[in-house]
Amino acid sequence: MEVGFFSGSRDFKPSFSVYITDAQGRNLNVREYLRVHGRQDVLEQFVDQGKNTSLQAFVFSFLTILDRLFLTELKEILEGSKWEVIPFNWRGYK
Repeated sequence: MEVGFFSGSRDFKPSFSVYITDAQGRNLNVREYLRVHGRQDVLEQFVDQGKNTSLQAFVFSFLTILDRLFLTELKEILEGSKWEVIPFNWRGYK
């Protein structure tokens, strides 16, 4: 598993990315997984929404949500008993 943090720039807000790789080398983008499953409420926690919170508060909130995902929706994927192929969303760039 890889968890990445982008500190943001003039045009982009700080955000996290999470990728899970299975034993066969297949990758799962957790943000795309959440999008496909209609979990916009959780997906929003991956991006700092600029609600005047500190970086520390944003990181803590994200890690809390991620921990909850590991114990629920992503548990079987992390244990290797389930895998889901999520098509890559090119967002008009293909």
